[in-house]
Amino acid sequence: MSLDCFTCPQPDNYAAVALQLQKTALDAEACIYPLEHTLREAANKLTVVNVSTVAFQVLPNVRSTLFLNVSSTFSNGTINQVSGNAPPAGIYEVGIACNAISVGATTDNSYRQLEIITRRVGAASTEPDDSFVATLIYESNTGLGMDMALNTTITVNGSQNIFYSFVHNNASNISISVGAVQWVTRISDLAVPRVVT
Repeated sequence: MSLDCFTCPQPDNYAAVALQLQKTALDAEACIYPLEHTLREAANKLTVVNVSTVAFQVLPNVRSTLFLNVSSTFSNGTINQVSGNAPPAGIYEVGIACNAISVGATTDNSYRQLEIITRRVGAASTEPDDSFVATLIYESNTGLGMDMALNTTITVNGSQNIFYSFVHNNASNISISVGAVQWVTRISDLAVPRVVT
């Protein structure tokens, strides 16, 4: 991109300085706008942060997708796992933080597994996950629940959704408390141009 994209008044046209300055301002704006647009695209990547508004109960030994009731606290794009609106192809940082508390009896040393998975849009329940990342903790039986968090980087091709899921083997249901946070932010395109020297 050339930086020589506008002219300056010369001594032989001082009578038209006001008109020339207006033209110079418009030329400068036209020159700056593409740079600003490129900068905004680089700095303002697709990001969605949701917070759960209703406690979510998970049955024992059943993998459950989390968060059908959320409030979006920040969103400059759309990623909706329920409607099947897959995020654009790219590399994303995704994460979830929650408190998992037993609804009834607490089984000592029972596990709680928090997962981030990607699946093809419209995939049958028998189809394997495209990617799978999990964290596993064991119940300490304090009655306060277990704070859990999982953060990872994933790659999607434009035809996959990102899901958060939970599975446990406690004797009673586990409740994911109100206020759980899930986020997705785009890091880059799949193909990043680079300069080869």
